[in-house]
Amino acid sequence: MLDRDHWGWNWSAAKEAYEILFRTGAVTSAGRTPQFERLYSSLSRVLPADVVAQMQSPPTDRECFDYLLRVSIKALGIATADDLLDYFRLRGPVARGVLDELVLAGVMDEVEVKGPGPRYLLDPQAKRPRKLEARALLSPFDSLVWHRPRAEQLFDFRYRLEIYTPAAKRVYGYYVLPFLLRERIVGRVDLKADRPAGVLQVKAVHWEPEAPGDAMAELNEELELMA
Repeated sequence: MLDRDHWGWNWSAAKEAYEILFRTGAVTSAGRTPQFERLYSSLSRVLPADVVAQMQSPPTDRECFDYLLRVSIKALGIATADDLLDYFRLRGPVARGVLDELVLAGVMDEVEVKGPGPRYLLDPQAKRPRKLEARALLSPFDSLVWHRPRAEQLFDFRYRLEIYTPAAKRVYGYYVLPFLLRERIVGRVDLKADRPAGVLQVKAVHWEPEAPGDAMAELNEELELMA
């Protein structure tokens, strides 16, 4: 019988040691195998020499938080403090202190948003288009919906991944992708890839109450692209 004691999430002692080295920057990732196993390598084999040299005097936690929060506000445009901290999974009082310092320094502006709720912070250089022409089937791990409270605050869209929910208790399906159309998330689609047959199956489509009349036609085009 095949020994699976050290397979998948059942890490061996060697795997645990490598992960500690990876997280502390002593080694890095050189990719993954077809089985999604991480490949480890020395820094010099993967990273440019100037990057390796910079790692000899690593930045402080405060400097890291400062950099990551600046990236977060550029990526999100407008966000709550929790949204910004969650973008890179930042935790602790130091991170929140740095965020307050960035607001005081004018790196992001505090703005009012209609209705009750938390304060919002805005990238002063964020573009403000009159309208958006976006259209996409979003992965459950897309940054637009990954932080579920943000999706609910901005789009009034409650989204939960039901992969681990028993089939009889699922509301929308097994692997459901939100459908973004222009400025709103207008529906969700339960998809399955039948790879042997080369077919993308649409198990179900669920529309939001305010989905526009052209939503189905737009979704059909997006499904063609995904297929």
